[in-house]
Amino acid sequence: MSDTRLVHPLVAGYLILFDAEAAILPVHRARELREQVVAHIEDATGPAASDEEVAAVLRGLGPARVLVAEAVAATGKRHWAARFGWKGWALIGALLLVVAALSGYHVKISSMKSVAPLLVEGGSGWWYPPDSRHQVTTEADTATQTTVPQAGPPAGVLHPGLQLHPHDANRPRLDPRGRRT
Repeated sequence: MSDTRLVHPLVAGYLILFDAEAAILPVHRARELREQVVAHIEDATGPAASDEEVAAVLRGLGPARVLVAEAVAATGKRHWAARFGWKGWALIGALLLVVAALSGYHVKISSMKSVAPLLVEGGSGWWYPPDSRHQVTTEADTATQTTVPQAGPPAGVLHPGLQLHPHDANRPRLDPRGRRT
């Protein structure tokens, strides 16, 4: 169809309504049907068609809703998920992320308010009960500290054969008790 006939206000308005109605059709079928409608309007109207002639051709086509309903009866509707398009799904995804972030924040804040400190009969206790069997009480001056020995090697001590960085090769090797090997 030539550009002058596409910009005719009646044709443009009809095609806008048609596109809105055809959104429920599968994409290929909606495109094919629109091409058929445009070709029919182009064949039925001349380049210098009057408003009355264009209106008569559009009345002959019938309402866009009827054309689309006939196409739906023949081919079926587009899947509901495909109607959103990538922009719709991106918006839905962004909204879900915002909801998840707000929910996570709310749960974290709520749980911080509801968790009581770890106390056992008015004093402190062990988080893992098996740790209480290995506890060591240390006193210095007036302070008392209860700890559990660290499982494994003491922190900062290298095991024989363990090399963390190439420059560690020049450092002396220490056994788990801190003696040179």
